[in-house]
Amino acid sequence: ATLSISPASGVAAVGDTFKVAIHVSSADQAVNAISGTLTFPADRLQVTSLSKTSSVISFWVQDPTYSNSAGTVTFEGIIPNPAFMGADGRVLTVTFVAKSEGDAMIGIIGSQVLANDGQGTDILTSKSSGSVTVRATPAPEPQAPPTAKPPKPVKAPEPVVPVLPDAGAPTPPTQLQPPVINGVTQNVVVGGEAQVDGTSIYPG
Repeated sequence: ATLSISPASGVAAVGDTFKVAIHVSSADQAVNAISGTLTFPADRLQVTSLSKTSSVISFWVQDPTYSNSAGTVTFEGIIPNPAFMGADGRVLTVTFVAKSEGDAMIGIIGSQVLANDGQGTDILTSKSSGSVTVRATPAPEPQAPPTAKPPKPVKAPEPVVPVLPDAGAPTPPTQLQPPVINGVTQNVVVGGEAQVDGTSIYPG
């Protein structure tokens, strides 16, 4: 049987989150127990969560635990009959966040894969590690400042030209004075003209 890290390699930027799965493969013997410790550089990576979803293990001796200070994830579980036999059986999924630049090696230590033979024979023959290259977070591309719209032209108010009275014209009184009628034609024939004579204090 073998234990492996999937994906075996990858690239992430500082601040990115990504998932790594531990897989078991056993082509010709059924497996009923798996245990081990996944290791990672605590200065490069940090575990944010563990997921047992879709795991071949249905009974956990204890829930998987992790320590970001020690850089470890510990797991131990049992697969009841008919146990597991096949390739790439998911054991556990680990979600990491990238902390700093550099190469981060992810390995498996202190592990066992026990056969379903009634004797608990350890049939683990090999373990494969994984690696993640953490790069700097790319700087955001500069954005062009918004184009300023030209201000609308302000139309200047037209000057108000005061209308000045004619200097030579007399200032009319507040109340107009009626003319003095001196004479009026008394008798006018049809089609004739009447004449009115009078005087006024106003010229013209």
